Amino acid sequence: MLLNSLRFLVFFPLVFLLYWALPHKARKYLLLAASYYFYMCWKPEFIVLILYSTAVDYLCALGMERRAEHKKLFLAVSLTMNLGLLFFFKYFNFFGATLTALCCAVSIPFSAPVLSIILPVGISFYTFQTLSYTIDVHRGRMKAERDFWRRWHISLTGWFREYVYIPLGGNRRGRGRTALLKLVTFLLSGLWHGAGWTFVVWGGINGCYLVLESLLPHNGADKARAWAVEALRMLKTFALACFAWVFFCADTMADTVTLLRAAVTGLAQPRAYLRDAYYLLLSNGEWAALFTVFSVAVLLGVDALDEKTDAMEAVGRLRPIVRYPLYAVFLVGMVLLIPKHASAPFIYFQF
Repeated sequence: MLLNSLRFLVFFPLVFLLYWALPHKARKYLLLAASYYFYMCWKPEFIVLILYSTAVDYLCALGMERRAEHKKLFLAVSLTMNLGLLFFFKYFNFFGATLTALCCAVSIPFSAPVLSIILPVGISFYTFQTLSYTIDVHRGRMKAERDFWRRWHISLTGWFREYVYIPLGGNRRGRGRTALLKLVTFLLSGLWHGAGWTFVVWGGINGCYLVLESLLPHNGADKARAWAVEALRMLKTFALACFAWVFFCADTMADTVTLLRAAVTGLAQPRAYLRDAYYLLLSNGEWAALFTVFSVAVLLGVDALDEKTDAMEAVGRLRPIVRYPLYAVFLVGMVLLIPKHASAPFIYFQF
C-alpha cells in the first residue's frame, strides 16, 4: 500500500477516526491491528518475521526479569536471533560478494553462493527497535510487561547514539577516541541503510564531516557580517550534503563516478546546466514548479524564524482560520508534486 495511493487515502482517515472514537485502552490494539494490516498489504507471509521478532524479544525480556542471573544470556539470544535474521535477508549476498572479490584478488578459488532473497519491507527498522526493547530491559530501564511498542517512536539517529555511540564510550574517552567512535557510528549507519559499499561510503563521508567540524575552530563573527557568514555556512552544508547524497543514490561506485563527472561537466557549461534544471523544474507542470519555489521560500522563512523563536509553536499560535487553509495548501501542493505517470514509493520501504 503506497502512501500516495487511493487505498491509503481511505485507510488512513478511517484508522484516524476510529482511533479517537474508541476508548483509551482499546486504541493501542487498533493501532497494532492496523499496522499489521498495512504491512500485510505488501506480502502477507512476511508478517511472520515481525511476529517472530516480537515473540523472541518478549520472551527474552521476561527471562531477564525472572532469571536475573542469566540476563546476559537472554540478551545474547535476542541479539543473535534478530541480527541473524537481518543478516540473512539483507546482508548475506553483500558480504558473500565481498568475500568472493577478496578471494579472487588473492587468487583463492572461492565463490560464495548467491541467494534469491526478497528483502522484507522495513526489516532494519523493526529489528533495531525490538532490540532497543530488550537492551532497555537488560539495563533495568523498563519492565518487560510494559507496552512493547513503547520504543518504536525512537529515531534512527537516537538509536545509534543511545545503543552504539554512548555504550562504546561516547565523548568520554578523549578527542581521538571520540572522533573514531563518531566515524564508526556513521559507517554502521550507512550499512544500516543498505547492503552496498555506496551506503557505507555515504555514512563514512558524513562521519568525516562531523569529525572535521568538531576539530575545526569556531570563531564568532561580528553582527554586521553574521548574516553573510550564516549564508555561506548554509551553502557549504548544502554542497557537502549533495556530494554525499550522490553515493547514497547511486547503485554502484561506478555510477557514482559517472554522476560526479556529469556534475563537474555541467558546472563547466552553466547555460546548459541551468536549462536542464529549468526543464526538470517544469517536468510536473507549471503549478508544481510554482509550488516548489514557494515551498523553498517558506522553508527559508521558517528557518529564519526558527533563529528567533520556535517556528512550529509560532505556526500553532495562528488562528484556525489561517492555520487550516495553510495546511490544506501544502497538502494539495504535495499531491501536485507526485509524478502523473509513475508511482512514488516511500524511500524507507527498502530499509
